[in-house]
Amino acid sequence: MPNLPGTQIASVLQSTSHHLNTRRILSYGKVVLSISLATTGVLFGIRMLGWLQPLELKAFDQMMRRQNPIETDDRILVVGIEEGDILQYGWPISDDVMATLLAKLQAHNPTVIGLDLHREISHPPGTEQLRSQLANPNVIVIEKLGGNNAVNPPSYVPLERVGFNNLLPDFNIDSVIRRNLMAVKIDGIEHYSLAVQLSRIYLQDYDIDFSTQPDGLRFGNTFFQDLGKSPGSYQNLNLSGYQLLARYHSDSVPGDFISLRQVLKGEVDPTLIRDKIILIGTVAPSIKDTFDTPHTRNPSHTNKMAGVVIHAHLTSHILRTVLDGEQLFWFIPDWAEGLWMLGWAVVGGSVTWIIRNPTMLSTGLIGSGCLLIGGSYLAFLQAGWVPLWPPLLALGITSGLVFTYKTLYKLLYDTLTGLPQKNLFLRSVERALRPAPIALFKTPVLTTEQTAILCLDLSGFKRINESLGHEQGDRILLVITRRLKTCLPRHSQLSRFVGDKFAARVSDLPHDDDAIKLARAMQDSINQPIPINNQEIVMSASIGIAFSPKDAPIKANELLRNAQTAMHQAKSRGKSHIEVFTDNMRLNIIAHFQTEADLRYAIERQELRTYYQPFISLQTGNIAGFEALIRWQHPEHGLVSPGKFISVAEDTDLIIPIGQWILQEACQKMQYWHTKFPGRAPLVVSVNLSGRQFTQPDLVKHIEKILAQTGLNGRYLKLELTESILMDDVSSVIETLHQMKKLDLQISIDDFGTGYSSLSYLHRFPIDTLKVDRSFVMNIDEMGEDHAIVKTIIALGHHLGMDVIAEGIETSEQAKKLKDLHCEYGQGYFFAKPLPAEKVEELLVRERFWLPPAEVDRSAIL
Repeated sequence: MPNLPGTQIASVLQSTSHHLNTRRILSYGKVVLSISLATTGVLFGIRMLGWLQPLELKAFDQMMRRQNPIETDDRILVVGIEEGDILQYGWPISDDVMATLLAKLQAHNPTVIGLDLHREISHPPGTEQLRSQLANPNVIVIEKLGGNNAVNPPSYVPLERVGFNNLLPDFNIDSVIRRNLMAVKIDGIEHYSLAVQLSRIYLQDYDIDFSTQPDGLRFGNTFFQDLGKSPGSYQNLNLSGYQLLARYHSDSVPGDFISLRQVLKGEVDPTLIRDKIILIGTVAPSIKDTFDTPHTRNPSHTNKMAGVVIHAHLTSHILRTVLDGEQLFWFIPDWAEGLWMLGWAVVGGSVTWIIRNPTMLSTGLIGSGCLLIGGSYLAFLQAGWVPLWPPLLALGITSGLVFTYKTLYKLLYDTLTGLPQKNLFLRSVERALRPAPIALFKTPVLTTEQTAILCLDLSGFKRINESLGHEQGDRILLVITRRLKTCLPRHSQLSRFVGDKFAARVSDLPHDDDAIKLARAMQDSINQPIPINNQEIVMSASIGIAFSPKDAPIKANELLRNAQTAMHQAKSRGKSHIEVFTDNMRLNIIAHFQTEADLRYAIERQELRTYYQPFISLQTGNIAGFEALIRWQHPEHGLVSPGKFISVAEDTDLIIPIGQWILQEACQKMQYWHTKFPGRAPLVVSVNLSGRQFTQPDLVKHIEKILAQTGLNGRYLKLELTESILMDDVSSVIETLHQMKKLDLQISIDDFGTGYSSLSYLHRFPIDTLKVDRSFVMNIDEMGEDHAIVKTIIALGHHLGMDVIAEGIETSEQAKKLKDLHCEYGQGYFFAKPLPAEKVEELLVRERFWLPPAEVDRSAIL
């Protein structure tokens, strides 16, 4: 990647972030839309098969019951035959009683009378009187259509005054009457329902004509559209006749009600009859002329609705529509219902995809469902039957599928970058490594194509996250992801594992050097500055490479493990290194694990030892203190130096108990020597702290506890820290150091000048001592760069009020040079090697000067 100016890099970064976010949104949108389309398609098919019909009809009934009741329709009067009437007049009601009833009603001039009682058979006495009453032109009798179950009207009543029983129970579902069969043609002859016949005669006084049209019935300007095959959520209705969806406004009689006895006894207000539609029928439960309606399906209802009352509702429905302008039920077409379902499916999927918090997600979905239910109910109040269950199921099912997809996506893909995670990456590697059969049914042969895995670890990313925040860290990861993608050849696979670790699978590599060139290109791409918060961040990466063997099979996880091993090897060598896996690395790993296993038992078996190396005052030649160093007395390998096991301990949590042990041992031994040798100046013991120890939240309390247990004064304990520890989190480090200083501890920077540049922060740290690294002391005899560096470090320390100790002194010339530079203390093999505790006591007993007489500052001794 070419070098770009800062402003152009910032533009590229902003464009990259915007581009990645846009792609992510579009990708998420495609997923939600795809799942929504699939869900809608399946549910729409199920709906067309009628499988959702029972659920939707129950919803229809619920909304029917919850609509606002209307005022009583005073155009209708129901004369009901009650149980008391049957007890008094018997059953069936005789012809003379019916004739008397009709005569008394006719005396008050009703507009039309509908007889919801089958009178095809005479019930004398009074047959002629009844026949005379039925001859009146405003009397409509009922018939029942239905083949063998048909019940004919009286033969002497003409067809224009016959209305059939228009109740249409949904027998194949729940036997609830929701529809009104208004007209049907049989053998070329039109038959009309009782409600239509009553309405037709009543509306003649309003000069409203009635006519039959191919797709419905017309009363004046009001057209009653036939339901058709699939109205609302009905499916595959019988297309015979003209049907109307009934609109009940209450669970009681829609008009006025009087009993048979009241009419016969003259206990009726004539105004209830005059110019009204009169319906006569039984309401006695014992006759069993009752039916289920949307209202009676309510669990709180125990009684069904009488047939004559249902006829009254259906008649009132027609009158309210024609005279009062009440709207007929309307329905959305199938294509609009499909879009309605799709829209709510998208809502459910989008809510589930966007909202991560489970409580907020539940609230969002419940709110969406309530909005859908409320919308359907508002439409119902406006006579619209908008399907509820199909979109509600679409919302819920799509939400569940998107949630499942999100869960699986999180398991397989990184949510930030969209890259495959480890499991999916390994499948890709497994496919690349899988032997391919050269022909059908033939034995697979090893592929000659070599596959390489490159494992990449970003250096210092944790510090960036902590200092700049995770949002900026995510932006950097997105930029690096895009850069890595541009580096990789086609048919490669890039994956992000955890945090700042990536892996790439590359196939079809002609030479091993091509993978190394690719790794360098990836490093060069990563090294390009990234502007964040008006500063440029330069990243680096360590890369490990592992190749699949050409002559033997290998599993994907084994190849990945090899690449990770090489990556760890590259990290151990410093920043921006590339390592190719070798068999020796595997042996080192095995040895590493064996060392770790043995080291876990070393503390329990008391195999650890503390050695002490003195550091000498270069002014007086006396011992000023000791540095406590750890050794391991291995039962098989003998005395093991820390260089062979400390790195293993630091890679695990073992460094914590080991560090606590040596701190306890050193403080206890130093206090013992103070007691045993009271005549000499108190000595200081210096103990190294690892980075893991320093970040322990209870470190200071633990040190305080050790000092209390051993009785050692804190001023005689010096803690050595590396520069890398100090620079990891400056503000937190300063706070911890000040807590240590409250215990009167001394703080030393070990190997000063070899780590991160801490000069700008050095004055902020409460440091007592700078320790010059042995690499600078080694060549101090030569008046070159190392001599100048040591001189500068000593001058810097003194300027900041610190003393300086030089380690690695091996000759008297080096000691003299350091003394001349006013270095306070020296440490190294020139004075003494690290010694066990018993040897240290011998050393203290036979106290001697550690410098040649000419080098001793007598004034300092005096």
